[in-house]
Amino acid sequence: MNVSQNKEGGGGENFQINKVNMSWAFVRESTPKARKAHTCDLCFLPIPQGQVHVARVGSDCGLFTFRMHLECERVTRGWESEDWESKTDGYEFRQELEEYRGRDKYKGEV
Repeated sequence: MNVSQNKEGGGGENFQINKVNMSWAFVRESTPKARKAHTCDLCFLPIPQGQVHVARVGSDCGLFTFRMHLECERVTRGWESEDWESKTDGYEFRQELEEYRGRDKYKGEV
């Protein structure tokens, strides 16, 4: 069941709730500056205090925040839902990140 609704959040901000299935729902995404150190939920490397990163809040039997580096989030932009389920190993994701960095580095040098 896919349902998409716009809700009015606190402070007048709009966010969207997307129900992917009966147990998980996307609530909002932001790009805050870290007030404390966190760990990237994709590559499992540190997000240092003061670094801008992506924070996605979701609900799955309670609210949770999924945090990732901006660059890590860019790698996932073409992912399908199956990719999110299968690419959970930090080492394998870091290899994909290195491949992405290589493609990005040479993109403008043709």
